[in-house]
Amino acid sequence: MIILLCTILFCLYAALEGHRESRHFYYRVSSTRQDNYNEHAIFAIQRFIAWIPFEYVMFDSSNILTALNGVFLGFMFILWHDGVYYWTYNKLSGIYPLGFWDQSKTSNSWMDKHDLCNPVMRITYFVIGVVGLILINYAKY
Repeated sequence: MIILLCTILFCLYAALEGHRESRHFYYRVSSTRQDNYNEHAIFAIQRFIAWIPFEYVMFDSSNILTALNGVFLGFMFILWHDGVYYWTYNKLSGIYPLGFWDQSKTSNSWMDKHDLCNPVMRITYFVIGVVGLILINYAKY
């Protein structure tokens, strides 16, 4: 039950981060007209710090594979974060007509530059995350 609760809370955190970051970028860009600063390294550090308690709570020393819980949470993070980011940014500016399922063409994120966060990949990562969590935590070996 704790695994399910942590997973839901982490997905909620991802969605809230997507909302917060879209508002941050929208207001910064619309107020200063500057979009050449790359905050993604700072965001990655912040996400890692927020991820640590989830990994700690979900880790089970009797099942060393549970160390992978955090990896699977990371896979799930991308769908909710990016989806809510584009949905919120579209509500603010109207430039992402597909909302949750849109993708930036101007992002300076490393993953976006390599087309690793398009909608199909985000769904794929989410499925990998869910299946991985189920296999590690609920499948009997």
